[in-house]
Amino acid sequence: MSYLRILIVIMVTVMAGCSSEGVGSKAASGKTYLMGAPAVAGPLTYTVMHSSWADNIDTADGVATAKQSFLVLELSITNGGPEDAAVPLLFVVDEKGKETMEEQKMNGSQSWMGLMRVIKPLETLPGKIVFDVPMANYKLKVTSGGDPEKEVEAFVEVPLRLDGPGMPGADSVPPTAGR
Repeated sequence: MSYLRILIVIMVTVMAGCSSEGVGSKAASGKTYLMGAPAVAGPLTYTVMHSSWADNIDTADGVATAKQSFLVLELSITNGGPEDAAVPLLFVVDEKGKETMEEQKMNGSQSWMGLMRVIKPLETLPGKIVFDVPMANYKLKVTSGGDPEKEVEAFVEVPLRLDGPGMPGADSVPPTAGR
């Protein structure tokens, strides 16, 4: 056999091993997506469209005040599977790996997704979820919500963005020395 054929056989074998390893398990999951891009976790597709920060949120029980800061994520979840899908509670993960579960007492706040989230096949659920966390960069951990042994997870990068009036691109312009 020629050197080129041996190299091709080795490459095909390695690629086949990589693509089949852990299919349908957590070992094959964990892909990270950019905010705005659809993140696939099993039959569920999550799209985080916008992030914002708030100190207080109006709820049915009055004003909820953050212990740290409320990270509000506007997203949609689509069920691409053939059966109804229950969407689990979601987590954000900080840069040190600490996970924080979404807030559960946001009843009555504008566009809140709620806790009981079941999506019929080929339907999309839009809304907001809230986390009480320090202002920082995070990854939203999304899962397929199925059997724990076969659960698939993915991550969506949620970079820290501090938008404010009259500040377009303020964080992209370095300060000038001597001012």
